[in-house]
Amino acid sequence: TRLEQELAASRGLLQAIAAAMAPHLLVLDGAAQVLMVNAAWLDYELARGRPRTSAAAWQGQDFPALQAGDGDPALGGEPFAAGVRAVLAGERSQFRQEVQVPLAWETHWFDLVATRLPGDFQGALIVRQDITALKRAELALLEQRTFLNSILDSSRHLGIFAIDREHRLALFNPAAGTIFGLSQREALGRPLEVLRTALGLDSDQLRQIMSDLATQQPDPEQLAQFPLLQKRPIRNVLLIVVTPDRG
Repeated sequence: TRLEQELAASRGLLQAIAAAMAPHLLVLDGAAQVLMVNAAWLDYELARGRPRTSAAAWQGQDFPALQAGDGDPALGGEPFAAGVRAVLAGERSQFRQEVQVPLAWETHWFDLVATRLPGDFQGALIVRQDITALKRAELALLEQRTFLNSILDSSRHLGIFAIDREHRLALFNPAAGTIFGLSQREALGRPLEVLRTALGLDSDQLRQIMSDLATQQPDPEQLAQFPLLQKRPIRNVLLIVVTPDRG
């Protein structure tokens, strides 16, 4: 009939759109059976050496049963299965969960989202988005913060400050405040020039040092003109440890 033809055409269009999308997609009906799976989902199964690498291996399968039987962390386990049940029951419109997938060569992270389909058709769209790059950046930032905090916590006699790319003070610990005679409130966010008097430099000397720091190639002779500076580049932040001159 014409209605069946229109439904088939609509389903074909939906399959074509899903196949072209980068995120991993599954479509479930109201009974949580898999109606559709896109190529990105199948490609990831193949890359991991999983058994279900064809659409036929997924279509018609009970999604919660697959989650329970496979033990595949990429499917979200029981917490995500419960979320999917709540979405299909109309108790919530969406459920989101972050999952970690350990592999032999590296670890992947995904954002798993189940969204109730609009309209009269009961079902849900499962989207699995790779957030590995974002997660690694978050972990790197956490590692950097932990490193900085460990230095700050253990440095009662070392003045520590950091400048950003605009040469403004982004970090200034209490010991640095004692050395330079500035409080954190007076120092943070201010240009590096606020330390010029304490360092005993004129404007030209400070300007040259700032230029050298920007290229991460400071002149040792210039740095020797004021209390010992030890610099350590950490990604986009330049950490400078200042020790007071003990004569």
